Amino acid sequence: MAEELARFAGAAENAARKAGAYLASKFGSFDTRTIREKRRNDFVSEVDRESERLITTCLREQFPDHQILGEEGGQQSGNSDYRWIVDPLDGTTNFIRNIPFFCVSIALYQGKTALTGVVFNPQTNELFAATLGQGATLNGQPLSVSAETDFSRAFLATGFPHQRKRQLPLYSAAFNDIFYHSAGMRRIGSAALDLCYVAAGRFEAFWELGLNPWDIAAGSLILSEAAGQVSDFRGGDTFLESGFVVASNGKIHKNLLHHLSPYFGSDQ
Repeated sequence: MAEELARFAGAAENAARKAGAYLASKFGSFDTRTIREKRRNDFVSEVDRESERLITTCLREQFPDHQILGEEGGQQSGNSDYRWIVDPLDGTTNFIRNIPFFCVSIALYQGKTALTGVVFNPQTNELFAATLGQGATLNGQPLSVSAETDFSRAFLATGFPHQRKRQLPLYSAAFNDIFYHSAGMRRIGSAALDLCYVAAGRFEAFWELGLNPWDIAAGSLILSEAAGQVSDFRGGDTFLESGFVVASNGKIHKNLLHHLSPYFGSDQ
């Protein structure tokens, strides 16, 4: 099994680097001050599709019977219970506006078990990776979460629920509560990177709602393998299906759930 896991991890890294190199070649191609919105949208759709095509081609060459779930291509069937979950460009708005916080995210699941995951930002040349039971790394060096236990000193990340505007009042109330009781919050604009930044100890925690499986499939494994904790807003394990994600160093997890529960305890 170890040999097989190494093969999966190598394929994920190779695909992520190929797609990342393509994204890097397109980054900065548009001046957002002068290009019309439709043309911008057409451009980023083309980039998304080509990045996903590169990834899918790499994976299909080695694992033709595996399923692939991609943001652009949807579910591509296969004959095995292995399923790759692919985000060819996480942080699309950052990318189109020439902000260098975007990435490629690739994960492999067998049933509901994550086996390997890779998140690659070609602009910073940071490759976060993890394999089940083998820990997490950043450019080959071991990763571990922050040791912070005091919520008042915790630095958090979040994302705004643009696709769930009906929940914006609740989100805003939760944001204010957490902001008041913590050391502050940031919005990076890429859930995959947010999860990896918690794994690297840059943030103590991250929370967001309305996410898709491809946003979090790789990053959640990377964080777990870095000794962090990932759950839904109730502390359960439905985050991949529900899109409600609470991720932390594990030491402030209960405290963060406590701050979220008055607003989202029964709504996810």
